[in-house]
Amino acid sequence: MGLKVISLPAISSGIFGYPFDKACDVYSKAINDFSKNAKSLKEIRFCFLEKRRALEFSRKF
Repeated sequence: MGLKVISLPAISSGIFGYPFDKACDVYSKAINDFSKNAKSLKEIRFCFLEKRRALEFSRKF
C-alpha cells in the first residue's frame, strides 16, 4: 500500500476493560510482524488518552 506513516490507538484497553499489559503484548507483536514487510513505512505513531499509559507502553516496547 506504500504507507509511510501509521497511527495506532490503544483500542479496548480503556472503556472495554482489556488488560493494558495484554494490549501492549498484542501491539508489540502486530507492529513487529507488520514492519517486517512494510518497506515504505517511516513512522509509527501510538495514540493514548493518558500520559501514564504512553509511559507504561514505552517501557514495555
